[in-house]
Formats: sequence, C-alpha cells, structure tokens
Amino acid sequence: MNIDFSIIGVTERRYCGDRVVESVRAAAKGGIRTIQLREKGLSDIDFFKTAFTLTKLKEEMDINIFINDRYDIAEAASCDGVHLGNEDLPLYAVRKFYKGCIGKTVKSKDEAIKAQTEGADYIAIGPFYNSNTKPQKILLQKDILPEIKDAISIPIIVIGGITPLNASILFEMGADGIAVSESLFKGNVVKNAKKLIDVTSKYGGN
Repeated sequence: MNIDFSIIGVTERRYCGDRVVESVRAAAKGGIRTIQLREKGLSDIDFFKTAFTLTKLKEEMDINIFINDRYDIAEAASCDGVHLGNEDLPLYAVRKFYKGCIGKTVKSKDEAIKAQTEGADYIAIGPFYNSNTKPQKILLQKDILPEIKDAISIPIIVIGGITPLNASILFEMGADGIAVSESLFKGNVVKNAKKLIDVTSKYGGN
C-alpha cells in the first residue's frame, strides 16, 4: 500500500462550492497526493458520481482517493480507502468486507490501540486547534501524541484547524501527517498546497 499520508486534503463544499472536482485537480497540481471526499449533503447517487469522477483523476494526476464514512461508495467507485468516524459502522465490521485502506478517527490512546487492533491502516486524531470546518467544544492536548506514537505502529494523522503555521509542532510531537480542509481549499488551492508541502517536506512528506 503506497499512500502518501503526509497531507490528506479533505473536501468541503463551503470552500469548494460546486467545483469539487476542479478543486481536487488544483490540489493535485499543487502536489497533494491524497484526497478525502467528504460529502454530508449529497444523495447516494450524487455522492457516487462525484467519487467515480474523482477516481478518473487517479492515474492522470497520481493521487489516492478516500471516501468519508461510506465504505460501500468507496468500493463501488474503486477508491483507495475509506475514513470512518465515531458514528459510522464499527471498524471491525467494515474490515470484514472492505479490503482497501481504512482510517479511523480517535480521541484517545486506548481508542488508537483499539483501531489498530481492529485493522485500521491509519488513525486520525484531534482537534488540537479551533476549526471553522468542524467546530468542537473540547480541544485535545498535544502531549497525547507521543503517548500514542509509542503505543501503535500505524500512521498518526492530526486533524482540526491545522495550518502551515501550527503544523510543525504536531509533527515534532509525533504526527505522521495532517488532514486539512480550509487551509487547502479556501482561496488559491495550488498556492495553499505548496505552502503546506513546504512544512511537511521538513518531516519527510512529499
């Protein structure tokens, strides 16, 4: 499984509008290699059509496509992986049927260990900063990262309010990658991508 976890670009309609495919193309042009399609308001058929369209970019732009929440759409559209949240189907159940890459959102070291045991290929943890995309009342403490780093062997992706200005400290504390939405897709996507890569490249990404 050759997937670049250093930066996961997470689509969001408030930044991409109806130009999700064009935004993903711009992100790829800027150097982003992994995209997570997040669609909360689309019908199943429109979600599938968007996912299927993005898979056509895979070979053309050399990117990986993940689907948020829906392993069935990831499977049907031949995507590379699925990301499961806390309210989605249990990871162990999805692992029985889905052979692609699976990510899992966690909030603690115990949840991270459980995710790895149940077959996760990476975990996402956060938020460590305030996020306009998905506001949270409670922020996690950064010192949880080295604890998790010592406890699991799969990649640790940090989420929630990540920018080029605050990402470095999270890498230094044990993160393997970042998942970003506003920092990538709001404004000039190509320029935003390059700013993010400038940071992650210092820690082995891209």
